[in-house]
Amino acid sequence: MVVTSDRESRRVTCREVTPLVTTTPDPLLTFPQAAEYLQHAVSERTLRRLVARGDLQALRIGDKLVRLRVSALENYLTRSEL
Repeated sequence: MVVTSDRESRRVTCREVTPLVTTTPDPLLTFPQAAEYLQHAVSERTLRRLVARGDLQALRIGDKLVRLRVSALENYLTRSEL
């Protein structure tokens, strides 16, 4: 919310402002967490294969650390259902 004031009339007005960045973060999951999030419909091994093939987006942190975004999992499921 932005508050502005008019000095001459001493009137204060308020208006809503849409944030540039969303306030709900997209959680990062490990492979076991991602499999659990998908209720084990897809195994950890399959998730790793999907990332290796480039079918599922992953965030690589350093040489070994890989995390999956919840939104990437949902996008993949949406694409695969079509």
